[in-house]
Amino acid sequence: MKLVVMNCKNCNAPLHLVDGKLVCEYCNSITEIEKDSNNEAIERIANAEEYIRRSLDQKKVNLQQHYQELEAQKLEKEAYEEKLKKARHLRSMLKTIVRMVIMLVVLAAIVAGMIYLVKKSDDKKKEQEAARYEEMMRNKPESYRLTKTELLSDDAFMKEAEKMALKYLKEDHAGSIYEATDDGLNIWSLEQEPELLEKYLITTDRGNGVYFFYKLVLETGDGQTKEGYDCVVISDIFMNKNGKIQSDGEYWIHSETSDTYDFYFGLDFDLVSMRNDIIEKKKASEDKLYFVFDL
Repeated sequence: MKLVVMNCKNCNAPLHLVDGKLVCEYCNSITEIEKDSNNEAIERIANAEEYIRRSLDQKKVNLQQHYQELEAQKLEKEAYEEKLKKARHLRSMLKTIVRMVIMLVVLAAIVAGMIYLVKKSDDKKKEQEAARYEEMMRNKPESYRLTKTELLSDDAFMKEAEKMALKYLKEDHAGSIYEATDDGLNIWSLEQEPELLEKYLITTDRGNGVYFFYKLVLETGDGQTKEGYDCVVISDIFMNKNGKIQSDGEYWIHSETSDTYDFYFGLDFDLVSMRNDIIEKKKASEDKLYFVFDL
């Protein structure tokens, strides 16, 4: 339908339909509406404002629907992007977890392999030691129980044994010892050369050992000192067929402790008690299992 817009003939202002007549809102002149046989002109004029209003309302509705559709599409797109983002994040996390699991499995396999190799090496070393000991026991000379004279006849061995014992002792006490007191924290360390006090040869049916008794002086930075004692043993020594003293091819070194041994400091602070537990009790054994010689 063609839209017809009519203006006032007097002032050319727009006309508005009032009670079937066209009225000018400025000069209040009234224009009669001409009717034709089909009343099409009247219908067009009468419905012009309503048509415009409805057209505008429809356009408004269409625009609202359009904007709503755009907003819905935007929200849907944002939701999809958020969902996609979460999926990517989850996928990334899963990949990271899988990589970590693989790394842990590989690390566990490496650690297990290392433990197996170390254990195998230790077992092999123990087997070799046992075989060497059995071989030594089978081939031991009749004078397997050493005498003081036999031991001291090999001056080179005694010097080397004392050197190895001192080295072992210093390495064993190389670290600092932290002691908490009411006045604060004392840090003890071995600053002076250990002093060799006594030496003993102790023999049994299964082997011979040289026992070295040392005095050690621990010091703090503010000048405090603490005297302690330690016993280092070189065991499994014997005289070979050439008349030389040896320690089964290697020096078997360990520490001997008493009932008053202080494990925190790694020392015994009572020399008499230490000597009694390690030496005197062996001397007094009724079954004569031990032969003890002062060196």
